[in-house]
Amino acid sequence: MTETQRLYALGGKVGSRLTGTDEQGTDVIEITAIGRDNFMAIKVMKDGKIWQEGRETNWTLTLRDWKLIEELKKE
Repeated sequence: MTETQRLYALGGKVGSRLTGTDEQGTDVIEITAIGRDNFMAIKVMKDGKIWQEGRETNWTLTLRDWKLIEELKKE
């Protein structure tokens, strides 16, 4: 499964925000571009604080349990 397929399986699209937690903390990313196999995003929050760097990079969804921000509001 490609990263793009994983993103679509979560319901992600350009502009969507996802949150994921691992041993280093919780990140919120915003999807900026979607390709055939990969997608690009910027980190917008780290552990509840606004992230200032905002560099667009490739991301992977395999190392964390990612959820759409909208899903969290429904729970």
